[in-house]
Amino acid sequence: MSISSIDAGKTLCELSNWKMSNLRLQKVLYIAHMYHLGLCEGEPLINDGFQAWDYGPVDSELYHHAKGFGADFVHNIFHAYKGADERESEYHLLKQAYEATKKNDGSAFGRHHALGGRRMAESIPPQRALDFDTRQTYFTGIPR
Repeated sequence: MSISSIDAGKTLCELSNWKMSNLRLQKVLYIAHMYHLGLCEGEPLINDGFQAWDYGPVDSELYHHAKGFGADFVHNIFHAYKGADERESEYHLLKQAYEATKKNDGSAFGRHHALGGRRMAESIPPQRALDFDTRQTYFTGIPR
């Protein structure tokens, strides 16, 4: 089952006690999404797709929803959204991704990441949607 990126974003912000920037939110959500793809045989965590931007993968709907905060922490702008249900596997996967990355302030997620130190923009044309085949090419060996 997939959830919306806005619901996933609300859940991640709640888990961080609203101490998460939009950049970090995007990175943690992408990690959770990729992990879910690996665990669930290609089933996406979120309904929306990611695009390759200069600083890494971005879900544009969530980005535009939270972009008003710039580099500051995202405040609760998700009042109309329920977030992930704590009884569902999506919540636990988001929590696991948050816990695994909470010691990182997000700056290490910037231009250098799982592409062997190459910038995302050098590897995938900017604003190109990241389809499943593209993700498989760059992200292999997802732990189960």
